[in-house]
Amino acid sequence: MDYKRNAKYFCPTQWRAGVAYIFTLLPVASFLGIFLAIDKPNAPGHPALGVLVGLLGIVLAIAIGRWAFSVPTDAEIDQQAASFLHNIKDAALKKLGLDAEEVSIAPGLEFWGYSFDQTLIENEQILTLEDVKGKDGLWRAPIVACHVFLFSENMIHYYYKFFSLVNYIHEEGTEEYYYKDVVSVKTESVTINRGEGVKKKQIKHNTFALRNTGGESLSCSVLSSKEAEAAVTAMRALLRIKKLA
Repeated sequence: MDYKRNAKYFCPTQWRAGVAYIFTLLPVASFLGIFLAIDKPNAPGHPALGVLVGLLGIVLAIAIGRWAFSVPTDAEIDQQAASFLHNIKDAALKKLGLDAEEVSIAPGLEFWGYSFDQTLIENEQILTLEDVKGKDGLWRAPIVACHVFLFSENMIHYYYKFFSLVNYIHEEGTEEYYYKDVVSVKTESVTINRGEGVKKKQIKHNTFALRNTGGESLSCSVLSSKEAEAAVTAMRALLRIKKLA
């Protein structure tokens, strides 16, 4: 995973100003050098050297421009985020201390989404990274949340892991819920307000939510509302069976 390239996607306003300055300055300086070399052939220094330096400046500007504007597309970011689900069930079983047979009464649920309230970024990057609204209208964050729900005879076992798309940092944890204690599972559309004035953002994203008898609520970010609805349908069916048993 190219962390530095991904970082350019999540700081759209920070790096472009500096790159635009360099991208503009180098060609101007290069053309000026070529002009002076040709227009004033008797000036100190060989004219050919001025032309060569000018051409090198242009080549360098093009190279910097190609690097700077090589930003991942929305689809590329989604593809990298989805790749974190690879072998996530094995990680969940290991962290929960379970084997596959103990959670075989129903198929496990695995899904992911962008996390807009989690920080896994190194201090110097926190100030520059931003949540970004893609060309498809979906919001994306530099943190990806992966969720796994596994089902044993009496309990729902939940495993989560947060991954960063811009560095190697990650974080994981677990929760467990007795079927009898689960009050509801549902999907929600959440709106987060960020910034003020012209910088104000309204970030809308989908979540899968579980609430227990103690009033505690678990909220999992989900990219696709269809995936969230499928998870709710599957878990509700299992809960009905367990609560009628």
